[in-house]
Amino acid sequence: MPQAARAAGLRPEPASPSQQSSIPNAGLVELVERGAKPSAALDREIALAVGWHRYSPSEIGRKNPGWIAPEDFIGEYVRGDGRRTPKLDSLHGTDIWREPRPYSTSIDAAMTLVPPGHIFGCGSKDATGTAWAWSGPADPLEYRSISNAATPALALCAAALKAKGENQ
Repeated sequence: MPQAARAAGLRPEPASPSQQSSIPNAGLVELVERGAKPSAALDREIALAVGWHRYSPSEIGRKNPGWIAPEDFIGEYVRGDGRRTPKLDSLHGTDIWREPRPYSTSIDAAMTLVPPGHIFGCGSKDATGTAWAWSGPADPLEYRSISNAATPALALCAAALKAKGENQ
């Protein structure tokens, strides 16, 4: 695990692709809001929290590990030895990503975290030196999930994760 990720308080990647992040959304939101720096390790934590699946090279028959987005995941085969292999859609193709979306650095990627039917807003640093974001249902208009973080992308990630937690 990179030293920067260790300093940010992130845990190592799970050993099994079927494991979800042990940090609940609330813990991840707190990590983002309290000053996590944008990083690939943080993007992986967010991806696991929202349903991405990570597979080792042997499990997907490729040279490098791969990630499957929640919308592309169609299930898993369980082998006799307990190892899991993703079901890949050979007709339409299953996208296997080298890394999940760059949620912590890209507002465009962070926008994909906002739950369906919700609207959001985000802005640059305010008088306190932080960026802000909110997310809430469009009807009725409610600003329920409000977050402050180091950058607008991080603030939007935190607000969207809060909104997802409220919808579950």
